[in-house]
Amino acid sequence: MHRSMRLTLAFTLTSSMAPAQEALGLCDQYAVEAFYGPLCPFTGFQPIFAWNISESGDLCGFFGDCETSNDRAFAWFGQPPVVTLQLTQQFPFGRALDVNSAGLIVGRMNQPSGGAQHAFRHQEGVTSGLTEPSWANWSEALAVNERGDIAGYALNSATGPLQAVAWIDNQLVEFDLPAGPNSVANDINEATAVCGWMGQTPNTEAQGFIWQNGMTTILPELPDEFQSDPTSINSQGDVAGIGLKWNFPLPGEGRAFVWSMGQVIPLGVLPNYTNSGAFDINDHREVVGYCVEPKLPDRAFIWRDSVMTDLNDLISPDLGLYVAWAMGINNQGQIAGVAVDARGEVVAVRLNPVPPVTGDTNCDRLVDIFDLLNVITDWGLQDSPADVDGDGIVFIPDLFLVIGNWSE
Repeated sequence: MHRSMRLTLAFTLTSSMAPAQEALGLCDQYAVEAFYGPLCPFTGFQPIFAWNISESGDLCGFFGDCETSNDRAFAWFGQPPVVTLQLTQQFPFGRALDVNSAGLIVGRMNQPSGGAQHAFRHQEGVTSGLTEPSWANWSEALAVNERGDIAGYALNSATGPLQAVAWIDNQLVEFDLPAGPNSVANDINEATAVCGWMGQTPNTEAQGFIWQNGMTTILPELPDEFQSDPTSINSQGDVAGIGLKWNFPLPGEGRAFVWSMGQVIPLGVLPNYTNSGAFDINDHREVVGYCVEPKLPDRAFIWRDSVMTDLNDLISPDLGLYVAWAMGINNQGQIAGVAVDARGEVVAVRLNPVPPVTGDTNCDRLVDIFDLLNVITDWGLQDSPADVDGDGIVFIPDLFLVIGNWSE
């Protein structure tokens, strides 16, 4: 274990004089818990990355070791401290890349010199390497579902290629895919449907796929010659991911997409940004990821109901940090991510949705005269934040709810 510092702060999004909002969902707010890596002599805090989140809100990820700068895998089980995973004596370093509600953590482990790396599973303090194909000497576990099934890839470091694999019911499954020579399985859902890419590389001649019970579905092609890298699949079979295009010698491009019911849905970008990528999708079709642009800081986003929102607009500026990447989201809406504080320290964060205040129509977390005026102003309108009871129209029940929840 190592010591970690944590800070938590809920916030107010708008002032008490804010007018009625133009669309529902604009009162979304998040409390933030931030975790620092180990404090090293001379170099300060080591960067720490929260890579994924379980349905119970546990985090996993990695940070830099003070002495060697190798990656150390960590987990956080709801309360401090951050726990450094003790892997194996031969392969002590590595990255924790996913965790489920039973505390089963998967990732990769490697030797101090870098060398070969191997997929691992870790639970209740016990680490074991996952079975590799007979021809492979390198592997990585990228995702685990609630059943304990795992997705990832294997390869022979001398001859290649990358091959998508899964460990289902504790048995190694090697995928026989229609395109190649390379492939990676990025995620696995509760029905053991696996998503990933196959082809040359994710940005050159790559196709997205869903594999289930030995059957492969090729995902629809992305527009504008983008190659697909599906990163996450939810219980309904919706897939989120990144479209990549290599524009040599110019910088490559990236776009966030969702594949749903045979359709490709571009998620767009935040204002002033031209590149985006989606990392995770939950069962409510909420997607999280990042936007990047040269000379601008990376920005994390959440995409919900066809609207992309900067997560930094939904946390308190008093924290003095901005969220750069949103890596995972569970069905409770909790988000795992990576942020940067005012000193430039890279910290792991968990964003927790703040429950709405009944009767609050202007996002100030109070119920007062301004909310009453919003109900009166929007009387009889549909799709208004003043529709407190959510029945589709602003009417007498909304008035009673505002009065009944009046702030003291």
